[in-house]
Amino acid sequence: MYCIDEYAGKENKHKDIDKAMEYYQKFAEADPYSTGYYNIANLYEEKGEYNLAIKYYFRSIEVRICREPVYRRLGLMYLEGKGFEKNIEKAKEYLLKAINSKYRPHPIAMIDLAIIYEDIDINIDMAKKYYEMANNTLNKTQKEWRNIVSEALDRLC
Repeated sequence: MYCIDEYAGKENKHKDIDKAMEYYQKFAEADPYSTGYYNIANLYEEKGEYNLAIKYYFRSIEVRICREPVYRRLGLMYLEGKGFEKNIEKAKEYLLKAINSKYRPHPIAMIDLAIIYEDIDINIDMAKKYYEMANNTLNKTQKEWRNIVSEALDRLC
């Protein structure tokens, strides 16, 4: 997987998106429960091929147990109008799916939703709620995100 990530540019050494897609496709076919389809979707999204990204995100939802990152990406695509008509309610719906997961709630989706409530829907109580939820869910290694949450809570209180 490390070698594929190099082609995908995650290590920024030998970025070759088409080569990465080829290997992720083989990886996904060999093990459909892997992150292969999700990674292909990310690469299509990076290339601006949003309809293909959406196709692979939904394929990933069909086969994976861990769907939270996929729901978050779809929520952000709705929020930004990438591949879908811009739709704040649908964005919130998908972000809530990432947050309300029984498997593993997605703390970054909590931050995304808090930002929507702070900057777009203007509901400060809801923004605080999701920032606080993220603060309680982020792990200790996610310092950058913890700083964002801390600054937001200071700003809102």
